[in-house]
Amino acid sequence: MTGLRVGVPRGTPQDIALTKAAPKGATIQRYDDDANTVQALIANQVDLIGGASTQVRNIAHVAGDGKFEQKFVLARAYNAAAFRPSERALADACSAFVANSLANGSLPALFDRWIGTSLPDMPATGEGDAALPISMTAL
Repeated sequence: MTGLRVGVPRGTPQDIALTKAAPKGATIQRYDDDANTVQALIANQVDLIGGASTQVRNIAHVAGDGKFEQKFVLARAYNAAAFRPSERALADACSAFVANSLANGSLPALFDRWIGTSLPDMPATGEGDAALPISMTAL
């Protein structure tokens, strides 16, 4: 990245990871959101971006196939739903839905259909950097 202009959405996991990993000589340009970051890439205002892998297909749709490609995974960020402590049954039902959708293949199929790539491995326990509040196992 030395000598390159790198765009990132301000304050995101991509911004944090790139700021830590960037060598001297890399210029990090921060944008207010994903859309402005992607637009800067397409408009040649930056040489590369730190963005969500879910954006690759849309970038290709706008810029043209083969113009940009994902080179490496910078970091993994997992999203989650939050529930009030009194809503344990709802949290368990949602976790079971996700676990069953993983087990029967419908979630990976939907991810591939709409994102255009394989669903990355998901954490399986509440341990480590990718902790989950409960185990994700099929019922």
